[in-house]
Amino acid sequence: MESGDPAYIDVLRKQGDFVYDHMKIVDGRAMLPHMYGDPRGYSFNGEPEFYQYTPNILPDRLTETYPWSMDRDDLVRLPLEKEWIAFLEGADPGYPVHALRRDLEFIRSRVERMRTSRPCASHGNRGLLRSHLGGGSMPA
Repeated sequence: MESGDPAYIDVLRKQGDFVYDHMKIVDGRAMLPHMYGDPRGYSFNGEPEFYQYTPNILPDRLTETYPWSMDRDDLVRLPLEKEWIAFLEGADPGYPVHALRRDLEFIRSRVERMRTSRPCASHGNRGLLRSHLGGGSMPA
């Protein structure tokens, strides 16, 4: 963490704690609420409550918190199947190689897709290449 002030992490941690405090177990699966308020919609003013429970346990937010803090308590909710966390914990020493191979394969598939895509009638292959590369001008 750039500032060195752990209070910034506490905001995310407290939000995660609050959501996890309202977790339900449905058919053996953890379900977290993703909405709070009147479940009938925003135009109603009924008693607020948590609703719209889903099996998304927010692994991305949790995965962000632990490397910032390196606090073992933040690791408790993280699934160790998360490759990056498993690597940090010494459980997956091959992660850097696997991640690089996966990313290179992704790039290879994108380049192949660019090569085999049909050109746009108004821009030819240059317009297609520009769109795949994120726009901007290209030399003639």
